Amino acid sequence: MTSAKIRRSVSAAVAALLVPAGMVATALPAHAGACPENYVCMWEDPGYTGSLYVRQYKTSGYYEIDGWDGDNEISSVKNYTGKCIRLYANDNHTGNSYVIHKNVREISNMKHVGFDNEAESYRIYSC
Repeated sequence: MTSAKIRRSVSAAVAALLVPAGMVATALPAHAGACPENYVCMWEDPGYTGSLYVRQYKTSGYYEIDGWDGDNEISSVKNYTGKCIRLYANDNHTGNSYVIHKNVREISNMKHVGFDNEAESYRIYSC
């Protein structure tokens, strides 16, 4: 076995140990603006650019936008869940809100809908 193959095998083994039992490692989208089917994704900047702060599977529920730099930063959204998404201006799903209906799959600039850099939490729900 070559040293390159050994390094790859060791790297794969270490990576497997870093994933908690029962969880599956999921790669982030390969390029800016990518969002898989059945997910909602939210970016820092218009045009699906900047930091990707949310990449959430379509499971209904209430969610916080994590991090001191993530909330109040959302400027573009892709909704590939087939469900409605309600964005809230405050943590704990309070304050002003904006609904992205299930048939609205992409909003490239939240400024156009009056909710740019506002979201701190969100809800995914059937509508």
